[in-house]
Amino acid sequence: MKKDMPVDNNYFDDFDFDTAKSIKHPLIKKLQDNVVQQNGDNLQDLPIDDDIVQWLLKQDDNTKRHINEVLRHVMAVKMV
Repeated sequence: MKKDMPVDNNYFDDFDFDTAKSIKHPLIKKLQDNVVQQNGDNLQDLPIDDDIVQWLLKQDDNTKRHINEVLRHVMAVKMV
């Protein structure tokens, strides 16, 4: 940070981040929707039921990571 730039440490003290409006640029939203659509298309080719595919696409990263670990465990058991 530049030394000649004034810093007001109290600027955000009264700001309520929980009620702040979240703004997403339309281009970013379109790109994210395209990624979801492409991932969905790839998953549709797998021998997995559609309801499971749709559920997986809507999960957060922790759940996806856990599902991957469970599937890897099942793969390891089936290989033995």
